[in-house]
Amino acid sequence: MTSLIDNVLALESQADQVLSDARKEADRIGQRASEEIDKQRHEIDMAAKAKTESQRAAIEEQLAADLARIKSEHSAALARLDQIAAQVIPKQADRIVHAFLED
Repeated sequence: MTSLIDNVLALESQADQVLSDARKEADRIGQRASEEIDKQRHEIDMAAKAKTESQRAAIEEQLAADLARIKSEHSAALARLDQIAAQVIPKQADRIVHAFLED
């Protein structure tokens, strides 16, 4: 009978050791998974930042080109207005002078 109890106790001790080893292995697996998740998050974050910077640079370049085009169009429009004023002012002045001379 003693040997049966000893066998049961030995089996129980082995079972406890197997459970302890399994818990330790589960903890190691959990730690590795957590580290891998952190690594993946970091890589995703870095990729997102790189893409954002790339897009920001492209947008800023496009904005600079658009601004230059708009400034050029604005200057051209002002030049056309100056030409109109240069043509119209003398004509209007002549009309005013003729209006006074007719009276």
